[in-house]
Amino acid sequence: HQYRDLEVEYESLLFQYNCARADINRLQNYEDVQSVQNLQNNLDQIQRNFRRILEQL
Repeated sequence: HQYRDLEVEYESLLFQYNCARADINRLQNYEDVQSVQNLQNNLDQIQRNFRRILEQL
């Protein structure tokens, strides 16, 4: 059961990660430094969550 929960959380994180990557690529064209920095922080948080999931497997 716990494995299923982790799988669901992983899929959600993967989706968030891909959205954030797309946003960063789009924003870099506008050189919106603050937004890019915010998104980079989001990615860092997502990656920490990924690691936390992997440690539980």
